[in-house]
Amino acid sequence: MRAKISRHILELSVQEQQDFVNSFDFSLSDCDGVLWLALSPLPNAGRTINLLKSEGKKCIFVTNNCYKNDEQFLEKFKLAGIDSVKSEDVINPNKAIAMYLETYKPGERVFSVNNHVANEVFRNSGIDIETLVNIFIKKLI
Repeated sequence: MRAKISRHILELSVQEQQDFVNSFDFSLSDCDGVLWLALSPLPNAGRTINLLKSEGKKCIFVTNNCYKNDEQFLEKFKLAGIDSVKSEDVINPNKAIAMYLETYKPGERVFSVNNHVANEVFRNSGIDIETLVNIFIKKLI
């Protein structure tokens, strides 16, 4: 069996492009290096996401950046010209860990060796955490 070779979307006819967009309901996109580089939005990234949304697509943003909180991410989306992004549209390791703990370890106390942003997400999710900072402060008292 021969492998099917994909064509670049810009090589497709207008109808083929529309058929492609109509073939899915969700779009998953990385953020760093895809929508922006450091502080600068990539050209047409915002326009592309907004076009997908205007076609009724649900856009979810996945990042491995665990040093930014939701407000910081939402500001970056705004700077990139991406409309109507909500916190729940962004998935990062902190949120994934919190979701896991809420689902599989509800009510259990957790020792967290993470950055302050991660610990803030855990606390805001109702997770009872102990940190190295807490232990250090207790020893000082």
